[in-house]
Amino acid sequence: MDAKFKKLLNNTLVYALGNMGSKLLTFALIPLYSFYLSKEDFGYYDIVVTTITLLVPLLNLQISDAIFRWLIDHKLDESKEQQQVIITNGLIVGLIALSIIIIAYLALLFIHRIPFQTPVFIFLAASIFYPILQQTIRGLGNNKLFAASGIIYSATLLIGTLIFVVTFEYKVIGLIASSSIALIVSSLFLTIKSKLTQYFQWTYFDRSKIKELLSYSWPLIPNTISWWLVNSANKYIILFYLGTEANGLYGLANRFPGLLVMVNSIFMLAWQESAIENNNDKAKSAYFSKVFKVLLWGQLTFASILALCSEFITSNIIAPEYYLAWKFMPILFFSVAFSTLSGFFGTFYLSYKATKSALFTSMIAAIINVTLCFIFIQQFNLIAVAFSTFFGYFALFIIRTVHTRKFVKLNYEFKDILLISLIVLSSIYFSFVESNLTKLILIIIIVSIAILGNYKSIFGLIKNRKF
Repeated sequence: MDAKFKKLLNNTLVYALGNMGSKLLTFALIPLYSFYLSKEDFGYYDIVVTTITLLVPLLNLQISDAIFRWLIDHKLDESKEQQQVIITNGLIVGLIALSIIIIAYLALLFIHRIPFQTPVFIFLAASIFYPILQQTIRGLGNNKLFAASGIIYSATLLIGTLIFVVTFEYKVIGLIASSSIALIVSSLFLTIKSKLTQYFQWTYFDRSKIKELLSYSWPLIPNTISWWLVNSANKYIILFYLGTEANGLYGLANRFPGLLVMVNSIFMLAWQESAIENNNDKAKSAYFSKVFKVLLWGQLTFASILALCSEFITSNIIAPEYYLAWKFMPILFFSVAFSTLSGFFGTFYLSYKATKSALFTSMIAAIINVTLCFIFIQQFNLIAVAFSTFFGYFALFIIRTVHTRKFVKLNYEFKDILLISLIVLSSIYFSFVESNLTKLILIIIIVSIAILGNYKSIFGLIKNRKF
């Protein structure tokens, strides 16, 4: 088990080196956005990103996940021919998606133009291919190159933002252009450095292989849409009931928890590989249980600290126009925590190729989120949206905890669940208390409880780089 933990840690560190720059950059750009964009401008940009997030899985059919899953299997036997077959047919699906985008773009030129149509479609096209290339590189086992692409993306995005948003003040179109250029440059970097063209051969085109890949990936489409409904559909409800400015305020509030999402994604990248590689191991239950305990305490401890610091963060680093965003952040931080914990269990569905179950559980959470939002938004405004998201992810966490026991039975103690429940409730409550001293004392208490409850894992990790 020590070797498994060490590999998980090493992969996490590799992903962290490549992705931490983009995560920190995302955080650093938040105050810049608040000073150079009005709430209405940011609200429109947020809707563009939200819409593209929905369209990407519909267009590329989540083929990136199938490519990664199949390449992981063939990485063990090092069959280059099989790798070529998988990559060729996966990329063909991506090319078909690109063709659909071009046709849609040309059709809209004659039917109905949308604001910033050309930049938006370039952004969409780049968003289609980048995840396919990323997952291909991961599937081939080149994690360092995958990480390097994150550094390239961060540097390009920063330069683009400074040029287009700060210097030329292009605002929304500047943000879209910066994001598109960063995606394109990173995609070219991955393609050239990995010599990916040697894996793409038209002679390996195989309808049956495409069908096989899609049989795995297509159930992930509604599953991804369900995740989108939990996380993003509320923005359209906000737009309809409260307007673009409210969406901009909520969108900026979401950017701070979004940073936690991005940091969590670093671990989840390594965890997906580990879960898939160890799904047939006899000792998997003990291994998975230890990982879950560390993740559970880590997520909710960090979410508690960030929730209690929400008002301090917003009052010191963003424009006064967005100050009220802090009121939604404590709830959203815990939403992210339960989203990540749900993703931990969701990995078991991918590992055992039970993607239909992932869809089933995600749909329930999506229905809860959207229903609560529709019922309460007119009475409680944006706070209702934040709580709807929280209850959606919390429900998903509970459902998947129970449902995935048919794959893996995790062992966890009732006292941990009780303590963590108290931490969540007290953190949300005291985040709205004005006394900074009270918040500081609570942070010290929470961190102390987390350390005492996990001291063996923490100090074992520090001493031996093992859990």
